[in-house]
Amino acid sequence: SCQLSGPILEYLHLNFAQAWQKETGEDLLGERDAQTVGECLERVFRQQKLPTANSVMAQILRTQPQENTQDIETLYLHTVGNATQYIYIENQYFRWPVLAERILKNVRTQTECGRDCTQHGQLHLFVVTNASDDGMGRGGVNTYRMLDALGRADTLPAAARTKQLEQLEQRLEAARQAERAGQTLPPGQSAADLAAQLEEARQ
Repeated sequence: SCQLSGPILEYLHLNFAQAWQKETGEDLLGERDAQTVGECLERVFRQQKLPTANSVMAQILRTQPQENTQDIETLYLHTVGNATQYIYIENQYFRWPVLAERILKNVRTQTECGRDCTQHGQLHLFVVTNASDDGMGRGGVNTYRMLDALGRADTLPAAARTKQLEQLEQRLEAARQAERAGQTLPPGQSAADLAAQLEEARQ
């Protein structure tokens, strides 16, 4: 959590007030006269010379399906598409495979246009997301898919193990069907071999 002050509060309040009016019919913008009050508070703040934290640039984005607003998705795609040195993402919902595809596309495009990692450095990706102790879970499948596409499925060991077991089970079923149809499978690919691999992986 964080504490905010300054002009950005106007946009936070606008977002809340619009959603509140849509649900309740109450017009908080009109009742509070938020813009005028905000300007008065800013003048008082400056006159009293109250201590402040460091000023930073900030942008308010929202996803509002009711108004067909997908600002967050748009910004993510735009930002990772322009990154050249590093990408830092802190989001408990790192579950959008389209984002992984855009990151990979960005890397491919830069490489095709002559980027040399030894000369220009690599594009580093830092992701802080929720813990994965519970394995795949709801939503965890897409998180795993994203990290797998980015070459770091190993960062979700429980999910990676679950995925490995699923793949072995699928291969085992396919091998059994092939053998029932009279096919001879190569060593290591027979139903018996795959069953042994699956049993070992489950231990």
